[in-house]
Amino acid sequence: MFGRKIFRNNCLLPIFTILFLLYDYGVQAQATAPNVLPTCANAVNAKTPASIKAKCLATSGELDTADYVCINSLKTELFKTVTTPSNSCSKISLTDNAYYVFVCTDVAKCTLKTSTDQFAGFLLIYQYKSGQLIQLKNNKYYLQGTKMLSCLKGNSFNSDPTDFSDNGKCTVAANGIYINPDTDSTQALSAKPLVKVTTGDGTASTGLTIAPGNYYVDQSSENGGNYSKLIYCSSATSCQSIAPSDGIYINADDSKQISCTSGTCTSGNAGSTAIYLNPAVSGDLTKALISCTNGGTCDPKNGVDKKYYMEGADDSGVLIKCTTAEGCRRVIASTTAVYLDEGSESSGYTKVIQCPSGYGDCKLVTATEAIDAYIDGDDNHNLIISGSSKYTTAKKTSGFYIDKLNSKNVISCTSDGCTSSPGSTLKGHHYIDGTDATGKKLITYTSSGGTSANTLIASVTEGNVYFIDGSNPKKIINCTGAAGGAACALETPNLTNVFKFYESDSSHIITCSSDGCIYAKGLPLCKSDEISSNEALCKDPSDGNVANGNHCIHEDGKIYKSLTVARKRDTNSCAPIALSVTHIFTSAGAATNFESATGTDIIYTCDDNKCLQVFSSSYKDDTTNNLYSCNDDGACSKETLADGNVYLSGVATISTTQPYLTYGLTQCSKSVGDFAPSDCKKVSSPSGHYINTLGTKSTRNPSCIIKCTSGKCLAMDAGNNSFYVSASEKLIKCGNGDGCAFVEDVTNDSGTDYTKGYLLDYSGLVDTNTSTKLILCTSTKCINPTITDGHYIDMADNNIIHCVDGLCKTEAHGAGANSPKYYLDAATKKVIQCTNGAKCTLIDKPLKGYYLNSGNPEKPVIQCTGASTDPCSEASALTTNKCEKVGNIISDSGIFICFSDDNTLPKANAAVQIQSTGNASHIAYKTLFLEDKADFPGASQKTVDVKINNDGSAYILEEASLPTCGETCNEKYCIKESGGKVLIYTNGGSGLDCTVITGEASSTAIVYSTLDGTSKNPESETPDLAYSCTYDSDGKATKCELVKGYTQKATKTVQCSGWKNDPCTVVDTSSLTTNCVDVDDGNLGKFSNNLGVCFSTDATYGGINLPADSTTYTLFYTTEINPYYGWSKNTFLPLALTSKTVLVTKATVDVTQNLTEYSFDIF
Repeated sequence: MFGRKIFRNNCLLPIFTILFLLYDYGVQAQATAPNVLPTCANAVNAKTPASIKAKCLATSGELDTADYVCINSLKTELFKTVTTPSNSCSKISLTDNAYYVFVCTDVAKCTLKTSTDQFAGFLLIYQYKSGQLIQLKNNKYYLQGTKMLSCLKGNSFNSDPTDFSDNGKCTVAANGIYINPDTDSTQALSAKPLVKVTTGDGTASTGLTIAPGNYYVDQSSENGGNYSKLIYCSSATSCQSIAPSDGIYINADDSKQISCTSGTCTSGNAGSTAIYLNPAVSGDLTKALISCTNGGTCDPKNGVDKKYYMEGADDSGVLIKCTTAEGCRRVIASTTAVYLDEGSESSGYTKVIQCPSGYGDCKLVTATEAIDAYIDGDDNHNLIISGSSKYTTAKKTSGFYIDKLNSKNVISCTSDGCTSSPGSTLKGHHYIDGTDATGKKLITYTSSGGTSANTLIASVTEGNVYFIDGSNPKKIINCTGAAGGAACALETPNLTNVFKFYESDSSHIITCSSDGCIYAKGLPLCKSDEISSNEALCKDPSDGNVANGNHCIHEDGKIYKSLTVARKRDTNSCAPIALSVTHIFTSAGAATNFESATGTDIIYTCDDNKCLQVFSSSYKDDTTNNLYSCNDDGACSKETLADGNVYLSGVATISTTQPYLTYGLTQCSKSVGDFAPSDCKKVSSPSGHYINTLGTKSTRNPSCIIKCTSGKCLAMDAGNNSFYVSASEKLIKCGNGDGCAFVEDVTNDSGTDYTKGYLLDYSGLVDTNTSTKLILCTSTKCINPTITDGHYIDMADNNIIHCVDGLCKTEAHGAGANSPKYYLDAATKKVIQCTNGAKCTLIDKPLKGYYLNSGNPEKPVIQCTGASTDPCSEASALTTNKCEKVGNIISDSGIFICFSDDNTLPKANAAVQIQSTGNASHIAYKTLFLEDKADFPGASQKTVDVKINNDGSAYILEEASLPTCGETCNEKYCIKESGGKVLIYTNGGSGLDCTVITGEASSTAIVYSTLDGTSKNPESETPDLAYSCTYDSDGKATKCELVKGYTQKATKTVQCSGWKNDPCTVVDTSSLTTNCVDVDDGNLGKFSNNLGVCFSTDATYGGINLPADSTTYTLFYTTEINPYYGWSKNTFLPLALTSKTVLVTKATVDVTQNLTEYSFDIF
């Protein structure tokens, strides 16, 4: 705090009280005896001589006895009674810069103590400096010899944190570590920066051994076992108290763990065995980490080059990477990554760090006996493989592995490295498992409990069994060998068409052509050596006859009919049927017709050379206009057609790369009149997404979406709570197992307005909650916008979308109940604000200043200039604890704004921290005197008033105003000038005309409102601003002025600064009972038992009561910004006081009168 001087005019004008106050904005306090020395009863100033004896008179008029001390009213001299000569009064000789300690046993019974042995109970301490006696209070400390005393502001001797009546009482300091208060010249701060108190009686020592980078809890900030400050020592002789950043520190006093969250720290035994980043080390591996033992202490630990560590708990989500070049630092993991945990090296690498979706989503996983495989996040040529409860790394150039990080994926390794991608989910597709050197295990796709996963087939059966290669459907896997122990190998089919049985299920066949292989439940296979004779019935592979009239399919791609003749002179036959037509058969192979088709029939379409089965698709018979859908086994049934239905159609086109099977598309869309089956037609070159009529409404919404690219379509699982853009640019929403549907109104889907943000497009999904596409909707259509790296609002959930290198994922933003998080919007370059339990929102008009940036640890702030385009950008902070320029942003255990350019000052005296805690004590106001207006974003001049809010923002304070009226008005307030005066208008009830507001005739009244003009009643609501309006004899407003100060409404008192984004505060008038104290700054309080404007404890000059029925004018000088009245630093602040208001006034005040100086300290 700064010294305060009050000047009062001796020649009072009739209605003016002229008061100048050198003002310092601080925390309110209340002072009552015995927390101050008694004032000598007949104290006078130097211009009014009086006897020395008179200065020692008690309030009763009698002379004090027993060496009791009093102080004169100017706080420049001390006197005490002495016994020799009897009943005399003596002036105490004072030494400049010396301290004086007193013990008070009653209101007026204070004695001077000269020995530290006498320091006990409640004490008062004064420093004599430059002719002034300055009392130590407001959390000041005093060191003398081996004694440390604390003079706390409040909450030290009682349990009420708002009661500061003990401010000024000093006691022996509590045990702990303190910054040396530099009050003992024999123990100077410059040589001995710390004081340690240990014995409970204030006994102190300055002999601590201090190493650079040491941290301690600052005992001066202790409250209920918690600490709001840490002490950081940059060298053996330089330590300072700092606001802590979230994290873990080693307490250099006892090696215990200091844990800090949201500006509050605790110190004690470690809660778990874990590794943490050491905030004291930067750019070096030596002691770059902190290693803590559960229930024990913490020690510094060296980092290892090119190794990774999990910070904190097993599921903390924070990854540390150490390199020789950069030391150890927190890093953002790739979208999907796994690393060996170097923290488990001593136990043989028993853990890995799994990061399934990037930064903030990492966890430690302990190895088991199972064989699991991951791609090494640091080198994709290596796999991390578990076994025997430990992990090892190995370079792999071939093979397939189940990706343990995402069991839907298969890892494929080549000489170029290993990649993870979704495994083939098609029936009959398998992979040879690379973890089994014997080649006995296969990887396949299964559906268990409604979820998809890749599992191992323990072994294959006896004999030859066949599978389609999941990585290339032109190859097959041939497994041969003895029972229970077959080995598998890849083969390339050497025939144009090959049919092989899948395992022991003879109803399914693998069909291979030059295009590749497919798997379905089709016609039985014709045995090849019986076809050429054409004189016998068709034979199946077991040499059995194919039943009379039934059909089989041959490896030449044609369908044959087995026919038994009735007459002996004729021969049985096995002959091909007609080509270039479509045939339908029963499951047994008998020909049938489309009209009588059942749900088990199978369909083949034939060209001039071969016949292909329809499966996982549909066929429309143009003769009957019937459509038949066929499942993945090839079983077909007739569909009921309706307008809007969409189906995959035709036979599969086979590709050697995923997607392996694609189809055509049939869409039902009526042209005119009523819908008819003939309105269902094949779409030419379809593109985009469609809702699959045959999709299953169950977990995963199987096959609910059809995706078409360049005329090739496939069905895919929609997943739960997923979104897509349809081919017609509508939004498709797929629910939690209840299928997919179009969103009819994107601006109000059960209360959600999708136009306010973005959605992950699940058609580009590459991993859980990670996609290569976003969806952006307007009220008329939805599109896939071009993706810019950065952050977007997630309208599907209360998350944030983060895009890096074209990959976008949803992440939890972690905003607390009172601590919002901010991100730079990648599209608009505005600010995204995220709060707890709600969807993030876009701040359409970001404030001019800074927001803490949660989206980029390398650029910890978002700076906004107020520009109409690209108003904000991410910005770096200077890594230093010194301020070189006003407006600088520095990073040193937190983010700070510099309000001083004096680099010799400690950070606490030169900068203020931006914090997002919701804690009222973390709000600050500063006037910045900039060297250049470019030194603070959005500044239009070199002097700016700034609010450092407790929500993580810091911004220029600009005068608030209601919106300017347009040509029409609604029911809200707006303003416009009339005759050079500002008037408030609103809708008068007749159409949209603007009508000036009305009130009581010939009166002045206050109008309360929000910034957008919504009327507010402070009896039950909190306004943003207020206007004082004067009404004429007809009750019409003739002038309205912005309110800066205090007003009353019924039982409420309302304080408005008149600044934008600095809402008014509302309290019960009856609660304003705190007496004026020395740190007051013109705020309302209790003075002389009545409501008044407060400045100090002085009974005469410490405040001004509100007048009963007139107006009093007051003027004072601000040495700091004043948030009560919206007033800048180092300026004169004029106030007009009435019985109900204290407002900034434009009245002219005469300050030329003769002034007398009164001085009051506020230490």
